[in-house]
Amino acid sequence: MPKIKDFAHCRIAIYPRDHRPPHVHIEFRNGDRCSVEIASLKIIGTVRPAARLTKALDWIAANRTSLLAKWEEIVR
Repeated sequence: MPKIKDFAHCRIAIYPRDHRPPHVHIEFRNGDRCSVEIASLKIIGTVRPAARLTKALDWIAANRTSLLAKWEEIVR
């Protein structure tokens, strides 16, 4: 699983041979996880409190173009 970005409380990853739509996985240090569609920022799954996603979502939003390219490279 290619790790894309590490934060203090979570990491963002893209799994090879994953399904569409293009998305990233957010994996928290406590074992919680969810997925986020790159284009729409739609959260798939539940993370409580949702505020834990703020930093990761901001980073995903700011890096959408490069994340979509990376997704296509990894998932092919």
